[in-house]
Amino acid sequence: MSSFLQTEDRTDSWYEEYYTYQRQPLHQAPTQINTPQLSLNLPQLTFEELKQKYSQF
Repeated sequence: MSSFLQTEDRTDSWYEEYYTYQRQPLHQAPTQINTPQLSLNLPQLTFEELKQKYSQF
């Protein structure tokens, strides 16, 4: 609302209420995140092997 339609006291109050509302988080942070247990059998490369494999990049 335009500030010329409001009294000065109400304008200050409106801004305070507005910014208090805007600073609130959109969603509450979860206390727990359920993730599946994964067991991946991936080969582990050493840094030297990585350098040799991707030396062209």
